[in-house]
Amino acid sequence: MSHDERVARFAGTARLLTGALVSVRKPTIAALPRPAVGAGLALAMACDIALPAQSAFLSTGYLKVAERRLRHRLATDPAGRHRRGRRELMFTCDGSTLPGARPIGLVNRVVPDDTLQSEPLRLAKSIAEVRRSRSAI
Repeated sequence: MSHDERVARFAGTARLLTGALVSVRKPTIAALPRPAVGAGLALAMACDIALPAQSAFLSTGYLKVAERRLRHRLATDPAGRHRRGRRELMFTCDGSTLPGARPIGLVNRVVPDDTLQSEPLRLAKSIAEVRRSRSAI
């Protein structure tokens, strides 16, 4: 399989995964222990909530793998609040420090490395409890 064929296959798989995550009817949480670059960042952004560990790193990597649909997801912000910061990250491929990722809507909050295993589970249980109590009303 040629390099171009591998890239096309990978891009197709990334589209399927992001589409599947977006269509899930229940809230999804991305726990990011290490770098999320390119398609990894797109997968995290397809989730409803993104919780990176303090040691995580975010970057687009789109200069080398210019997959339009993933770039579009990064640049799209329905309210227009974060578009400039996201576009800068997309065009420069500079890695985003985590304090800079929250104001542009890439992450919800940063969690300590030692709680990355437990915090998403705690949050999921909390969300489930709220959903359960609301359905009882």
